[in-house]
Amino acid sequence: MGLTTTLSPTVVAAPPHQILELSSQKKDLQFASRQVVGASTADSYAINKTKAYELTSLYHLFFQWNPVLNDWGNDTEAIAWGHATSYNLIDWDFDDTPALLPSDSYDDKGVFTGGFIPSTLSSNTTTFGSNLVLAYTSVKREGVTFKKPYLIGTETLSLAQSSDNGTTWQKYEGNPIISGAPTPNYTGWRDPYISYWPAADNLLGNNSQSLYALISGGFRNQGPTTFVYKLDSTDLTTWDYIGPLINIESNTREGRWTGDVGKNWECVNRMSLKDPNGDLEREFLIISAEGTNPNRAGNGSSTAAEALMVARTPRYQLWMTGDLTTSPNSSIAFTPLASGIFDHGNFYAANSFRHPLTDKLLVWGWVQEEDLPNDIRAAQGWSGIISSPRELYLQVHRNVIGYLGGDDLSKIPVFEPLESRDDNNVTYSTMGIKAHQGVLQGLKARAVANQTLDRWKPNTTNGTDSYKHDIAINDTAHIIIQTSVRYSSLNATSVVGVSIIHDEVQDLHTDISFDPVNQTVTIDRSHTVSSTASAVDKTINRRPESAAHTLLTYSSLGDKSMETLDFVILFDKSILEVFVNERTVISTRIYVNGNSTRGSVRLSAEGANGQEIAFERTGVWCGMDAEMRY
Repeated sequence: MGLTTTLSPTVVAAPPHQILELSSQKKDLQFASRQVVGASTADSYAINKTKAYELTSLYHLFFQWNPVLNDWGNDTEAIAWGHATSYNLIDWDFDDTPALLPSDSYDDKGVFTGGFIPSTLSSNTTTFGSNLVLAYTSVKREGVTFKKPYLIGTETLSLAQSSDNGTTWQKYEGNPIISGAPTPNYTGWRDPYISYWPAADNLLGNNSQSLYALISGGFRNQGPTTFVYKLDSTDLTTWDYIGPLINIESNTREGRWTGDVGKNWECVNRMSLKDPNGDLEREFLIISAEGTNPNRAGNGSSTAAEALMVARTPRYQLWMTGDLTTSPNSSIAFTPLASGIFDHGNFYAANSFRHPLTDKLLVWGWVQEEDLPNDIRAAQGWSGIISSPRELYLQVHRNVIGYLGGDDLSKIPVFEPLESRDDNNVTYSTMGIKAHQGVLQGLKARAVANQTLDRWKPNTTNGTDSYKHDIAINDTAHIIIQTSVRYSSLNATSVVGVSIIHDEVQDLHTDISFDPVNQTVTIDRSHTVSSTASAVDKTINRRPESAAHTLLTYSSLGDKSMETLDFVILFDKSILEVFVNERTVISTRIYVNGNSTRGSVRLSAEGANGQEIAFERTGVWCGMDAEMRY
């Protein structure tokens, strides 16, 4: 039986029926998700060949839930845990009541993020035996924030168990099992992430496979970190503190390619990722960083209209890869060698698990509702969405000689050099992030309509520097788009784009573009609210999203080439997720001010060198749906 850990998104309420996110058909059901995803192999199901996706086992999603408000809980409406299950990661069954409530003296101010273990982890089954176990942050004082002095005992570690496959949960009678952080100079101590860790076993000389946990936080006036614990796999109530995993200074950042590490970390996940086409393997962390610099996409104001829009809470979703070593006091130390931004939009609090059947590392996250003003959020009665699932892997590039417009890849710290040859061809790796392939194919199979275009190349003889090709669609609310752009020049200059035209008159549109000169992917959301919209609607945050992105160049047998620009775009009513070359991701919210369903998908190119590009293998699928049952 495999071990899985938690999801950590924070939804505060569910949206009306949407397909690519976890959502609700009940407007009166409100939930907040910042919790747990796991898969239990207790109930295995065979492949149903009548479906376009594979049914595996029962997936458990836990999410932070405020049953009273569509905002984060406070002293009287503290956060609970909601629960949903699925057999295919597309259709979900939701429990109408919380799985865990803040009902005891040690957790009456909130049941925060934690970990999920589908196994019996105690040999003392008379007092703590079950087939599913949750470890969570139990909070007994309000005002938990890195901005204030930390009070030991505010956040504690507690356990809950289920003996009926997650239908009901009982808190451990010995809670809390850890009464707080080891020292008072912390900025936070929460969000346990539990996993097996062979690399740590090797460093510490463990002969048997052990469980480890990360609890996230930081040291005040020093920097963020995550704290390592070793667990007794026969008795989950026993946790031994090893030490902090990383030493890094607050608000460290290496330019536009990496994010600000902030002052406090939350929901840190660790994983070993492998090259699917080789033997290479690297250690990674996924980090939710708070206390970051506020000057980033989604907050800045360059126009008068943007100055009126609401702003987001400053934070980043990051990743790091590096080496593990042991320190003199026998603790584990992580040294970053490459890093990047896991998602460049308003995605936060990611959490992951390793699938017990496929061995794939899957990740979800909280796509926030902060782009809406309070009046609209209160009126809609829900707030926040869980992303579509993502697969992580070690993305490896061999025979690399440079990148679009340059040859010194050390300037781009998202790539880690692994091997070098005499002819200066180098192997680089980075984190690979792609849409879950089973879910992607399952949704495509449910599409009401789809269109494909093998190749579109701009007609550069028409005397213009602006080229476009429209593909008509009947459902602009539920769309999957895939396309690859091939540049014929290693020094390309043409800006290429994919737009979702939300209405027939083409007034409302979302524009996704790549600028090869500035090496930037941009999502322009400025044209999603009509000119006749109300004053409140015009305060919706429609600032652009952006991400640094480049294309790598290769040399093989003397021939030079450049990788194609590959887009996978998922749009579902108000959530847009854009995957570029399976390593750059932007998730954002698109609140279209209009009711039209007919529109189009537009391919475009801008610049005098339009002949240097070609769109290949373009596909558009629309009209898919999913079941949300209660």
